[in-house]
Amino acid sequence: MEAKVAFLLSASSTVGGFGIRQPELNREMAISLPNGRCQVRSCDLLWQDKNLAIEYDSSSHHEELSDIDRDARRRNQLVLNGLTVLTVTRRQVRDFAYLEGLAGDIGRLLGDRQRCRIPDIRLRRWKLHHALFSSSNSPLRSLHNARRHP
Repeated sequence: MEAKVAFLLSASSTVGGFGIRQPELNREMAISLPNGRCQVRSCDLLWQDKNLAIEYDSSSHHEELSDIDRDARRRNQLVLNGLTVLTVTRRQVRDFAYLEGLAGDIGRLLGDRQRCRIPDIRLRRWKLHHALFSSSNSPLRSLHNARRHP
């Protein structure tokens, strides 16, 4: 899922992306722990020069409270080491309007200007988003298929 989010964010506007510069995926970095030791942590999406990371929280990885606690500690360690960490969930990724707003926020945090002169840019972005994140089991697709195959 992280690769799809990175693609949507960094793809050219002509194909429906947001044109944000490409992040590093699953980039490992050394961070300082409160006890003075160093530990390697990986960020799902990272723009290291701007100290910006996006962490994807998948419900499949957070079935137990211990998983949620571990990820919260990990995220706090990244923040304490100077990173701005944004978290996105599966539901948020599938919400086009939310992801569109998040892309704008990321662009501003990176200092990237996102002025696009393509008249149908929102439609292009929606189509690419739909192609990347729509589920074959979605109710709309099921309804569409049911109408085509009585």
